[in-house]
Amino acid sequence: MVEPDGSSRDLIEAGAVMGANGIALSADGATLVTAEAFANRITAFDLSPDRVVTGRRVFAEVTELPDGMCLDAEGAAWVAQPTGAGAIRILDGGDVVAKVTVPAEEAGNSVACVLGGPDRRSLYLCCGFEVFDAGKSRCEGQGSIWRAAVPVTAGEARP
Repeated sequence: MVEPDGSSRDLIEAGAVMGANGIALSADGATLVTAEAFANRITAFDLSPDRVVTGRRVFAEVTELPDGMCLDAEGAAWVAQPTGAGAIRILDGGDVVAKVTVPAEEAGNSVACVLGGPDRRSLYLCCGFEVFDAGKSRCEGQGSIWRAAVPVTAGEARP
């Protein structure tokens, strides 16, 4: 964690998560959620006001590799899935309640997502063809951003 004064510290012990790709804070700042890519799960932690991480629990198990993610105003996770050509909206407990897809032949793999836009109801998906080879991806410039309208807003921004 990087604090406002520029200092930094580890929140989670090294090796405690299996490939934390996406990471997000709940709107109230009390829950830290991460996509554990190499464990095919979303994991949640309690986060105290003084930024101590405790209470590790499984938020959801997923069948495809989870990557970049964000949380919406209702506390559901939007999770990009590189092998799934899109993103899923998954509730704490594991119920997948929505899916956004992109045309794999045009977009490639979905690696990150975020909610935004003027009404905060747009899901932006970062996609690319060489996502598992960063050097080649940069050289060939094969990335793209896709937008999908979704029925729920992003959580409120916190200072």
